[in-house]
Amino acid sequence: MEFRDIFNTTRATIESGNWNPYLGISINNKYFTPENIAAFASWGAQHCRDGFALLVVDILQRINNEVFDKANVEKAISKAFRQSDVILDSCRQALATLPAADREKVVILEWPDIMDAAYFHNTRIVFDNFQNNEVNN
Repeated sequence: MEFRDIFNTTRATIESGNWNPYLGISINNKYFTPENIAAFASWGAQHCRDGFALLVVDILQRINNEVFDKANVEKAISKAFRQSDVILDSCRQALATLPAADREKVVILEWPDIMDAAYFHNTRIVFDNFQNNEVNN
């Protein structure tokens, strides 16, 4: 794995196996083929403390579908989930190529899987601060 830019950490820390990395996958990014996903997942499984996550950013694609396709919310959401089915299938294909020991460390998540109380709390803080920011008023 080639590191091109490291922010707020070091290569040694990354390679130490003391953290649990994840890969956010935008569902319209053509780079995320089963082969490339497998390479990332293999690296993540070998460098994680407990596990590595493939995070499919599905529901957020709905915003792009609304804006760029001028679709209503219902159609935009439906299309986003159809698009994510392709990426989820690529993730499953990628995992099938990994050794069993690596496969056991990798989990496939969708955006709603990470939307817990802390997520909503942090989102509220961001939105409240944005609305109350004097620069924006």
